[in-house]
Amino acid sequence: MKFKILGKGSGLPELNKKHSCVYIQDNELNYLLDCGEGISQSFLENDINQDLIDFIVITHFHPDHISGIYMLIQLFYLKKRIKPLDIYLPENIDTFRKSLEMFYLFSDRMTYKINLLDINKLTKDYKDISIKSNDHLIGYQDFIEKNHLNNMMLSYSIKIKSNNKYLVYTSDISTLNYIKEFITNTNICIVDAMHPSIQEIKELNTIIKEKVILTHCNENLFTDFINMEKKFEIANEKKLYNFS
Repeated sequence: MKFKILGKGSGLPELNKKHSCVYIQDNELNYLLDCGEGISQSFLENDINQDLIDFIVITHFHPDHISGIYMLIQLFYLKKRIKPLDIYLPENIDTFRKSLEMFYLFSDRMTYKINLLDINKLTKDYKDISIKSNDHLIGYQDFIEKNHLNNMMLSYSIKIKSNNKYLVYTSDISTLNYIKEFITNTNICIVDAMHPSIQEIKELNTIIKEKVILTHCNENLFTDFINMEKKFEIANEKKLYNFS
């Protein structure tokens, strides 16, 4: 497996950082985990063919994890993609379909078929991918209930098995303890280092076997720690990681 972190920025836009997206290349499969703003530019910078990507997984509906998908769909259309595209969504599939129509991305006008699927189908379609719901959005519960909104507060972390090794992408998560069992003894962890406590992040030193890649964070908070612990590093949007 190879992977590249195409976007490592948090919800607060920063210069020289794109928003959340991880590109996975595993044997014959090529796919994206999340699709934040700037992904279309990343495709051009990395010369990724419009027909290469097999599917996209959206872990939750915060803008920094999905806002780039509209321009990517348009890029594929303008580049005359022909291969069908599966998009796995965490909730409210019909609402997302309507948002595509609102942006004039009509399915009947596309050069390729878009299949919108529930994220729970992902593990059935790909046996080496596991998902785990996390606690990132539950803080919205009182507001959603008070205003009778349809948001389901669903957010997921992703685990991928490749050659008997495991890569975890936590996506955004409020507390790592919520998915501790899910990530324990995995080989590489791409972790949201903004929302959990710094102490929780440091404890990954004993939980993750090989490497902890910090994304979505204030990098200055971890400089001294990273200099001491070789297992940890800041995500690099220019680096192609080899995982074998």
